[in-house]
Amino acid sequence: MTRLPITGSDDNTWGTILNDFLSVVHNSDGTIRGGVIGNDQVLDNTLAESKLSPAVQAKLNAVSGVTSVAGKTGAVTLTSSDVGLGSVDDTSDASKNSAAATLTNKTISGSSNTLSDIPESAVTNLVSDLAGKAASSHTHALDDLSALGTPNNTTYLRGDGRWYTPFIVIGATDEIPLGTDPGTVIFRTAA
Repeated sequence: MTRLPITGSDDNTWGTILNDFLSVVHNSDGTIRGGVIGNDQVLDNTLAESKLSPAVQAKLNAVSGVTSVAGKTGAVTLTSSDVGLGSVDDTSDASKNSAAATLTNKTISGSSNTLSDIPESAVTNLVSDLAGKAASSHTHALDDLSALGTPNNTTYLRGDGRWYTPFIVIGATDEIPLGTDPGTVIFRTAA
């Protein structure tokens, strides 16, 4: 098996072992054998064009640079107008003045988040959409409420839409509804 010589243990055979090792990748004249060096052994940016095959050199030389961009030649600097974005700016939203703007004689106030001076007729379906809505201040009779259970002077309407009778818990399991005569109450004590 080809190996490098080991100092101190290859007496009188050192040259033969080294030559055997070098002959794996070198020709007898010292040049590197063909096919020994592949892509993995070549460092990036280390080959001159003259070292490349003629076919690769031809491909590299056939590529031509861009001669113009948006009608400009030479060292080109593009503006937003050059690419059809003339009405676009690159300022951040935070630096834009949105405190007050006018839109077809209508005022938008960014400071109070209001839009004013817009007639009802300019808002599609405004009157018809609001016609079926309740007034902002109105009342309902108790019987109008849609809830489960029975409303009376001992119940209240819970958030889940049910009428509920509150109770007092006595001991571990006894419940006495409020508003009723509990009669005799027996208090349980721990056994």
